[in-house]
Amino acid sequence: MINKIIFLIITIGVFSSCSDNHEEIVLSNIVRNLDSPIEIAPGIISLDSDLLKAQLVDNPNIEFVLQKSPSIFYSGDSTLQNSYSTVIGISVIEGKYKIIPYTQKPVFSLNNNENGRLTIMENNNPVLSYNFGMQLRENVPKRYRRSTYIHPIYDLKGNILTDDFPKDHFHHRGLSWMWPKVFIDSVRYDLWHIYGMKGELEGIHQVFEKWVVKEVGPICATIGAKNVWQLDDGKKVMDEWVYVKVYRATDNARAIDIKLIWKAIAPIGIEGQTKKGYGGLNFRFAPRTDTQIFSNLGEEEDSDLKKLPWADESAKFNGKNYFSGVSIFQQKDNNNYPAGWCLRHYGFLGVAWPGVERYDMKPGETLSLSFRIWIHQGNAEEGNVESAYDIFNNPPKIEFK
Repeated sequence: MINKIIFLIITIGVFSSCSDNHEEIVLSNIVRNLDSPIEIAPGIISLDSDLLKAQLVDNPNIEFVLQKSPSIFYSGDSTLQNSYSTVIGISVIEGKYKIIPYTQKPVFSLNNNENGRLTIMENNNPVLSYNFGMQLRENVPKRYRRSTYIHPIYDLKGNILTDDFPKDHFHHRGLSWMWPKVFIDSVRYDLWHIYGMKGELEGIHQVFEKWVVKEVGPICATIGAKNVWQLDDGKKVMDEWVYVKVYRATDNARAIDIKLIWKAIAPIGIEGQTKKGYGGLNFRFAPRTDTQIFSNLGEEEDSDLKKLPWADESAKFNGKNYFSGVSIFQQKDNNNYPAGWCLRHYGFLGVAWPGVERYDMKPGETLSLSFRIWIHQGNAEEGNVESAYDIFNNPPKIEFK
């Protein structure tokens, strides 16, 4: 009889332990008019599961899903910590949530094609491609051959938003990160044009080395590449890491988070173009009509080095009669935030960092810059860009109870 009682106590204890495999968190600071893609700081949630479901304690029908993924914004070096990412829907309210392990099929997948491109797909539709192989378009001079940039990027209806090898600027390439002035041991190189504006300089190249992250799930997909800046003679002067996190599309927008990390191998200086300052994170737009540029200050003309936390360019693409747009948000922890911009109605949106002042790095020193790309339907107002930026730099709070 005693043995049966002991067995019953143990069985109940085990069952209770298994059924109580959850934590409780408190959600606050929600923006009510917009779905909120966010990354949770590492360590907030101690449960270790690829997916978690959060259910409101007072109403389990209100819920959201959290996916374990590398932390873009809370990691300080090239080795990213794991945290959780989620999209807080507009139907989710503030309050106390129970979180439990969960299973759900990924909506994202990766397609590695023969042209040296890794494409992120959502529900079998392309979102963007990372060009890790060397690219060169027919009838373009060989000195513009390049790699390690993102093109094409698509809007939510499948229209291509980026351009590559445009006739007016062969060196422009989708979403890219490069500078027209790079100084190594006082010798000038040009990562922007690769061999200088007229082919007058020795070459410097961004070269893909390996993949460090490839992860997909129902909330987001994350890829990470290790690259190197290399001279024509084979000398490596800078290590580079690129991390891209793509969130699932909501009704009219998608967030794409970018983290760029550099570590100097040789003494190196980075500088934007003389007077205009362009060079940094650059977005070259595909052909379009009715182009509009907006910022937090309102409608913008073409300008150089104007300090703004975000800027948006919207237009009609691919002959369509509706607007699509792209915003670039600067993270407030970036060096020299907010940096100036290069704004062009011919189809260019660029964060001009560091501008006309040179940024010098000694061997072993690192630099990190982070951004959010906000792909939206409609113009800047219809795409809720102002609210999306507020969410980016002041996101909903998730705290352990």
